[in-house]
Amino acid sequence: NLAVLELEGGVCSNAVELLQKCVRLRPASEAAWTDLALAYECAGSSDAEKAYLEAVKLGPANLNALGAYGNYLVRAKRMDEGAVFLRKALEVSPADPRANYLMATVYSEEGDEVRAVEHLKRAIESAPGFIPALNNLAWLMATSTNSGVRDPVRALQLADQLLASAGGGDASVLATVA
Repeated sequence: NLAVLELEGGVCSNAVELLQKCVRLRPASEAAWTDLALAYECAGSSDAEKAYLEAVKLGPANLNALGAYGNYLVRAKRMDEGAVFLRKALEVSPADPRANYLMATVYSEEGDEVRAVEHLKRAIESAPGFIPALNNLAWLMATSTNSGVRDPVRALQLADQLLASAGGGDASVLATVA
């Protein structure tokens, strides 16, 4: 799909234009609305949320639409709202790495490190090379004051795994390893 290639290439305005045409041609496509929301976000448009809402209205069990909107809300620091859509995504696919990672972010922000670790472990079980999940799990296990979460030995193992997977070029990985 040309619009998605434009979006991936960072040519947001072209992607928006193409995806607007797509939703006019296929107004019942939650995938088209989700892609349009992503393009709006890329372009910095306030219409992104409207497009996400249309996508989840059309596909209330669509993992991609639910996860993308949940991600949008979490990045906007609207954790409670994001959690609603992420829980729905996890009902559709309990092992989804992105939804588990984002739920871990919500729980971590709320100070519930135990639940954050549970979701990070689920994300890694489904996607063993998922660097952000590995990184956050290593960080929590290395720095937590909660004895049920803190595990310096496992944190070092994860740090080794991170370095092997991500190399030395990722600043967040280097911060965790340090």
